[in-house]
Amino acid sequence: MSQQLAVQDKLLPSEVTVLETLASKDVQWTQRELAHHTGYSIGLINTILKKLSRTGYIKIANVNKRRLQYLLTPQGFVATSKTACKYILRIFRDYRCLYEQVSIFFKDLYEEGYRDLHVSCDDVELCELIQVVIKDVNVASGITFHPAEAKGIPVVRLKGAAVTKAGPILDMAVQSQSYEGGVQ
Repeated sequence: MSQQLAVQDKLLPSEVTVLETLASKDVQWTQRELAHHTGYSIGLINTILKKLSRTGYIKIANVNKRRLQYLLTPQGFVATSKTACKYILRIFRDYRCLYEQVSIFFKDLYEEGYRDLHVSCDDVELCELIQVVIKDVNVASGITFHPAEAKGIPVVRLKGAAVTKAGPILDMAVQSQSYEGGVQ
Protein backbone atom coordinates (compact mmCIF):
# COMPACT_ATOMS: atom_id res chain seq x y z
CA MET A 1 0.00 0.00 0.00
CA SER A 2 2.75 2.48 0.91
CA GLN A 3 4.54 1.77 -2.39
CA GLN A 4 1.35 2.57 -4.31
CA LEU A 5 1.00 5.86 -2.42
CA ALA A 6 4.60 6.79 -3.11
CA VAL A 7 4.24 6.18 -6.84
CA GLN A 8 1.16 8.39 -6.96
CA ASP A 9 2.65 11.14 -4.77
CA LYS A 10 5.12 13.51 -6.33
CA LEU A 11 7.77 14.71 -3.96
CA LEU A 12 7.89 18.42 -3.23
CA PRO A 13 11.27 20.17 -3.38
CA SER A 14 11.28 20.45 0.43
CA GLU A 15 10.69 16.70 0.74
CA VAL A 16 13.50 15.97 -1.72
CA THR A 17 15.78 18.26 0.30
CA VAL A 18 15.03 16.36 3.49
CA LEU A 19 15.55 12.99 1.75
CA GLU A 20 18.88 14.16 0.31
CA THR A 21 19.95 15.46 3.73
CA LEU A 22 19.12 12.14 5.35
CA ALA A 23 21.09 10.33 2.63
CA SER A 24 24.03 12.74 2.65
CA LYS A 25 25.75 11.56 5.83
CA ASP A 26 25.82 8.48 7.96
CA VAL A 27 24.44 10.49 10.89
CA GLN A 28 21.39 10.09 13.09
CA TRP A 29 19.63 13.39 12.47
CA THR A 30 17.29 14.98 14.98
CA GLN A 31 14.40 17.09 13.72
CA ARG A 32 16.11 20.16 15.15
CA GLU A 33 19.34 19.35 13.26
CA LEU A 34 17.40 18.74 10.04
CA ALA A 35 15.60 22.05 10.49
CA HIS A 36 18.86 23.90 11.08
CA HIS A 37 20.62 22.21 8.14
CA THR A 38 17.77 22.73 5.63
CA GLY A 39 16.53 26.10 6.87
CA TYR A 40 12.99 24.76 7.39
CA SER A 41 11.00 25.07 10.59
CA ILE A 42 10.84 22.13 13.00
CA GLY A 43 7.09 21.90 12.39
CA LEU A 44 7.62 21.59 8.62
CA ILE A 45 10.36 19.00 9.15
CA ASN A 46 7.97 17.00 11.37
CA THR A 47 5.25 17.12 8.68
CA ILE A 48 7.69 16.15 5.91
CA LEU A 49 9.09 13.23 7.92
CA LYS A 50 5.58 11.94 8.64
CA LYS A 51 4.66 12.12 4.94
CA LEU A 52 7.91 10.46 3.86
CA SER A 53 7.28 7.69 6.38
CA ARG A 54 3.64 7.28 5.34
CA THR A 55 4.58 7.05 1.65
CA GLY A 56 7.41 4.59 2.25
CA TYR A 57 10.48 6.75 1.54
CA ILE A 58 11.78 6.54 5.11
CA LYS A 59 11.34 4.34 8.14
CA ILE A 60 11.18 5.84 11.60
CA ALA A 61 12.65 3.73 14.39
CA ASN A 62 12.89 4.37 18.13
CA VAL A 63 16.46 4.58 19.39
CA ASN A 64 15.30 5.28 22.94
CA LYS A 65 12.36 7.02 24.64
CA ARG A 66 13.47 10.46 23.52
CA ARG A 67 15.22 9.84 20.21
CA LEU A 68 14.04 8.65 16.82
CA GLN A 69 16.11 7.38 13.92
CA TYR A 70 15.19 8.20 10.31
CA LEU A 71 16.28 5.54 7.83
CA LEU A 72 15.93 5.75 4.08
CA THR A 73 14.15 2.79 2.56
CA PRO A 74 15.23 1.39 -0.81
CA GLN A 75 12.45 3.52 -2.30
CA GLY A 76 13.95 6.59 -0.58
CA PHE A 77 17.38 5.82 -2.02
CA VAL A 78 15.83 5.44 -5.49
CA ALA A 79 14.14 8.84 -5.15
CA THR A 80 17.39 10.58 -4.14
CA SER A 81 19.29 8.79 -6.91
CA LYS A 82 16.76 9.92 -9.51
CA THR A 83 17.05 13.50 -8.29
CA ALA A 84 20.85 13.37 -8.51
CA CYS A 85 20.67 11.81 -11.97
CA LYS A 86 18.30 14.54 -13.23
CA TYR A 87 20.68 17.18 -11.87
CA ILE A 88 23.69 15.60 -13.61
CA LEU A 89 21.80 15.33 -16.90
CA ARG A 90 20.77 19.00 -16.67
CA ILE A 91 24.41 19.99 -16.05
CA PHE A 92 25.54 18.03 -19.12
CA ARG A 93 22.75 19.60 -21.22
CA ASP A 94 23.79 23.09 -20.05
CA TYR A 95 27.46 22.32 -20.75
CA ARG A 96 26.61 21.14 -24.28
CA CYS A 97 24.54 24.30 -24.85
CA LEU A 98 27.40 26.55 -23.69
CA TYR A 99 29.89 24.59 -25.80
CA GLU A 100 27.73 25.10 -28.90
CA GLN A 101 27.33 28.83 -28.18
CA VAL A 102 31.07 29.34 -27.85
CA SER A 103 31.81 27.25 -30.95
CA ILE A 104 29.33 29.22 -33.05
CA PHE A 105 30.67 32.51 -31.68
CA PHE A 106 34.26 31.67 -32.69
CA LYS A 107 33.19 30.31 -36.09
CA ASP A 108 31.29 33.54 -36.73
CA LEU A 109 34.38 35.54 -35.75
CA TYR A 110 36.44 33.53 -38.24
CA GLU A 111 33.90 34.27 -40.99
CA GLU A 112 34.16 37.97 -40.07
CA GLY A 113 37.90 37.81 -40.71
CA TYR A 114 39.33 37.38 -37.23
CA ARG A 115 42.44 35.20 -37.29
CA ASP A 116 44.23 36.22 -34.06
CA LEU A 117 42.40 36.49 -30.74
CA HIS A 118 43.06 36.60 -27.03
CA VAL A 119 40.28 35.33 -24.72
CA SER A 120 39.73 36.98 -21.34
CA CYS A 121 37.42 35.49 -18.73
CA ASP A 122 37.01 36.04 -14.98
CA ASP A 123 34.99 32.89 -14.21
CA VAL A 124 37.25 29.86 -13.69
CA GLU A 125 34.69 27.26 -14.83
CA LEU A 126 33.82 29.23 -17.95
CA CYS A 127 37.54 29.60 -18.70
CA GLU A 128 37.92 25.83 -18.57
CA LEU A 129 35.01 25.43 -20.99
CA ILE A 130 36.50 28.05 -23.31
CA GLN A 131 39.84 26.23 -23.30
CA VAL A 132 38.14 23.00 -24.38
CA VAL A 133 36.29 24.79 -27.18
CA ILE A 134 39.43 26.65 -28.24
CA LYS A 135 41.30 23.37 -28.73
CA ASP A 136 38.52 22.10 -31.01
CA VAL A 137 37.87 25.40 -32.82
CA ASN A 138 41.57 26.18 -33.28
CA VAL A 139 42.05 23.04 -35.34
CA ALA A 140 38.80 23.45 -37.27
CA SER A 141 38.87 27.20 -37.96
CA GLY A 142 42.48 28.26 -38.12
CA ILE A 143 42.11 31.02 -35.52
CA THR A 144 45.25 31.54 -33.45
CA PHE A 145 44.53 32.09 -29.78
CA HIS A 146 47.16 34.11 -27.92
CA PRO A 147 47.78 33.33 -24.24
CA ALA A 148 48.23 37.00 -23.28
CA GLU A 149 46.98 40.37 -24.48
CA ALA A 150 49.22 41.90 -27.14
CA LYS A 151 49.21 45.05 -29.25
CA GLY A 152 46.78 44.82 -32.13
CA ILE A 153 45.25 41.51 -31.04
CA PRO A 154 41.47 41.68 -30.50
CA VAL A 155 40.29 40.45 -27.12
CA VAL A 156 37.22 38.29 -26.62
CA ARG A 157 35.79 39.22 -23.22
CA LEU A 158 33.61 36.59 -21.63
CA LYS A 159 31.74 38.41 -18.90
CA GLY A 160 29.67 35.52 -17.56
CA ALA A 161 26.66 33.33 -18.12
CA ALA A 162 23.01 33.66 -17.20
CA VAL A 163 20.76 30.67 -16.71
CA THR A 164 17.29 30.93 -18.21
CA LYS A 165 14.45 28.45 -18.68
CA ALA A 166 15.71 27.89 -22.23
CA GLY A 167 19.21 27.16 -20.92
CA PRO A 168 22.39 29.08 -20.18
CA ILE A 169 23.32 32.17 -22.20
CA LEU A 170 26.87 33.52 -22.42
CA ASP A 171 27.73 37.21 -22.39
CA MET A 172 30.63 37.57 -24.87
CA ALA A 173 31.99 40.50 -26.82
CA VAL A 174 35.01 41.29 -28.98
CA GLN A 175 36.99 44.38 -28.14
CA SER A 176 39.67 45.66 -30.46
CA GLN A 177 43.03 46.74 -29.17
CA SER A 178 44.34 50.27 -29.63
CA TYR A 179 47.80 50.80 -31.03
CA GLU A 180 49.24 51.16 -27.51
CA GLY A 181 47.74 47.83 -26.50
CA GLY A 182 44.87 49.20 -24.40
CA VAL A 183 41.31 48.05 -24.98
CA GLN A 184 39.08 50.38 -26.99
